Amino acid sequence: MSNPPSSNRLRLGYSFFVLSFALWGLVFAVPFVFDDNQTRLVVAGALYATSYLVFFISSWALGPTVMKALKDNLTRWFRR
Repeated sequence: MSNPPSSNRLRLGYSFFVLSFALWGLVFAVPFVFDDNQTRLVVAGALYATSYLVFFISSWALGPTVMKALKDNLTRWFRR
């Protein structure tokens, strides 16, 4: 059994968790900000890839126990 994450690691994990969703949400603003299609594609792809990476860093920082609890809560919320 692994040790529980420290408070600094949890704070980093939750911060990155929120940041990943903020970056993912910015993908939807890209079409309204840039005129060139190539620029839109590059910026949206970079934001998506970065949000994915930040989410996995947050998953690592939070640890499997917290991620399982988050998953269970989200699953329960969507089943309503």
